[in-house]
Amino acid sequence: MHKILVIISLFLLTSSLLFAQDLDYDIESNIKQFNEADTKLFSEGDDQFRFFIMGEYHFKEENSQLYFDTFKNLYKNNNVRLVFMESGYANGIILNHYLKTGDNESLSLVLDNYQFKKWIYVKLKEFYDSLPDDEKFEFVGVDLEIYEADRKFQYVTELLTNDKEIPDSLNKIISDFIDDAHKKNTDIAQKSFDKIYFDWKKNKEKYKELMGENYQTYITLLQRMKRSYRFELYNYNYGKDSIKQTKRERFMYNNIVREVEQHPECNYFGQFGLAHIGLNRFLIVSENNSFQSFSTKLNTNKKSPLRNKVCSIAILYFDKENEFPNKLIYYYRNFQYYLSRKKYLPNKIYKTLKENTEIDKTYIVSLSNSRNPAIKAAYKNFQFIIFKR
Repeated sequence: MHKILVIISLFLLTSSLLFAQDLDYDIESNIKQFNEADTKLFSEGDDQFRFFIMGEYHFKEENSQLYFDTFKNLYKNNNVRLVFMESGYANGIILNHYLKTGDNESLSLVLDNYQFKKWIYVKLKEFYDSLPDDEKFEFVGVDLEIYEADRKFQYVTELLTNDKEIPDSLNKIISDFIDDAHKKNTDIAQKSFDKIYFDWKKNKEKYKELMGENYQTYITLLQRMKRSYRFELYNYNYGKDSIKQTKRERFMYNNIVREVEQHPECNYFGQFGLAHIGLNRFLIVSENNSFQSFSTKLNTNKKSPLRNKVCSIAILYFDKENEFPNKLIYYYRNFQYYLSRKKYLPNKIYKTLKENTEIDKTYIVSLSNSRNPAIKAAYKNFQFIIFKR
């Protein structure tokens, strides 16, 4: 009988504690409509953050405007001047050239990346042109280079030579490399690329004269491509192979660290798939997997120049089933995203957001202002959510 009373007492105590936690559940007061003109959207008056990273579900049309508005806000209020891209280094060079010159060929090559529609790049250029010369921003691609190993490499080489005539010998090995890269066989393409890489290694003075002030940029491009050819062509977004995914996350981590060390005076912005932005670890695969996303490593590694300075921002969409032709297509397209969302966003938060917002409006919610365990479960991965109802 005594044991039964003890059990009942413990149950009542636990229930009262849970009820107290529910009383502390104050996410409603942390929801506000997203407004690009607001100051300090994400730092809450605290300037600790230096890298603002957005995670999104790829190929959502609504995402482009959120991206642009968020970047403008961070530029104006958080000294963000460098934007990291989930694409190769060559893409960043080409995009920067478009921003500086408005060159249509550069724009068409950037559009091949399929991250955004044309209008977003046009808006970025308009914003770029409105800024003083000493306050411009720039883009840097930090992902694998092998998906841009085509005409883009030749085009970037031409940009970096500043219209100087490229030697026939270099043109020949670049042309051969492009032909081999199109075969989608990384072993063949790597052998072709090695001819370019070692031509530079053996003739550095010739390349210094050819590239001039762009010589270091060319070296970085070659080195990124050389390291990228340690990878096979593979869809890394799904994280099914932890060894391959770990290599990719480490590759991006190292590239970002190098850029931060070269640009220590400013802050940084970037948008990557949800898989990469968790402050805790890679979000989509099993929690038992031990490898980290690059943002996790940036935020926790003792040697990271951005330790405890990463602000992680998830973008969510409350899709309706009737937006799709049938349930099969709906579940096929959203099943993995749904599992990921269920993993790091407790249902109580999800329901609270749906119940306290209006359809067709965009909101931002801070997860860092409550002691409630449900919020802590999300906060371990990111501090803010942007979502459209």
